[in-house]
Amino acid sequence: MFDAEIAAKLLNGGASQASDEGGMQYLDVLREGWLDFSHRIERLAVQDAGSEVPREIEWLIFRDGSRALRIRTDDAPTCWSEWVSIAKSGVVESIKRANKYIATE
Repeated sequence: MFDAEIAAKLLNGGASQASDEGGMQYLDVLREGWLDFSHRIERLAVQDAGSEVPREIEWLIFRDGSRALRIRTDDAPTCWSEWVSIAKSGVVESIKRANKYIATE
């Protein structure tokens, strides 16, 4: 299991979905679990205010190369999507090779 998968489950399962712009207390759950990550929120310029284009993307990037992200399409703090995890392709390939090696022993 990748760190991003763990983070997404923790954050979707009980931590606040609302972004606390000042303190980011919802990320303390991950820090308490000793997950090493960087965090950033990217704001997107949207020309058509009525479009469904995400206005913000929140990223967590973990030491193992996996990432968790969520998007917000509205200005209200409660309009964040659930967190999703993305495995770094190189990490996935390493695990496949390791599993193949173990299976042939």
